[in-house]
Amino acid sequence: MKSRALFLAFVLVVATLAFPRRAAAAPAFVQANTAICTGGFPNGTCAYPSNAGAGHTGILVMQCSSACSPTFADTQLKTWTIVVGPYTGVASGAVYVVEADNLNAAADTLTITVGSFTYRAWMLEYSGLSASALDKTASTTGSSGSASSGATAATTQASELILDIFQGGAAITTTDGTTIRKAEAVSQFLTVSDKNVAATGAQTATGTLSFNSWSAGVATFKASGGGGASIGCDMSQTCH
Repeated sequence: MKSRALFLAFVLVVATLAFPRRAAAAPAFVQANTAICTGGFPNGTCAYPSNAGAGHTGILVMQCSSACSPTFADTQLKTWTIVVGPYTGVASGAVYVVEADNLNAAADTLTITVGSFTYRAWMLEYSGLSASALDKTASTTGSSGSASSGATAATTQASELILDIFQGGAAITTTDGTTIRKAEAVSQFLTVSDKNVAATGAQTATGTLSFNSWSAGVATFKASGGGGASIGCDMSQTCH
């Protein structure tokens, strides 16, 4: 029995050396609609400029003129689920974040229905997120030259995508290390930025603007690789 245990330990060491583990890919921004989508009374559409990637995640950030109970239908027949909101935006608006998992490698046009209200929206695509990826959120409004969402609870796992959502009476400059992906140049200045993190902790969206009325939100999304874990291969698998 002892010799068998030693043999199995030897096999494990050889397998580890022969089939090294590699880190899971971090979440990555893929694309977003070119111009901000607007519509209402009762609906409108939003679309990616290019085909979505297989297995990717769709994230819609939208603001209604008031709490609007939006519904969604896309050409891929995917389910778009409200995962954040509504929370209070500027000018009495309501902000929502909506997620669709496991997109197909095909074009995707989303119909947004908001009844008697109007909306404005950014439709983003990300790779490297888990299914039902939303983890932690925080949001607030204010009237100073510095916008802050307030802190989330500590994230569940190390590897996560941090998504900031800002509105205000002027353009937002982020101050928390996020990269702006889409920014409206007029009206409510709906702005979306993101970054990846590799350690658990509370997250806060921060930025500055010249006009003092603002809304700030932050949502964290879990990477498909889990808590910073690596993807392993055993002797019966092929590493890719």
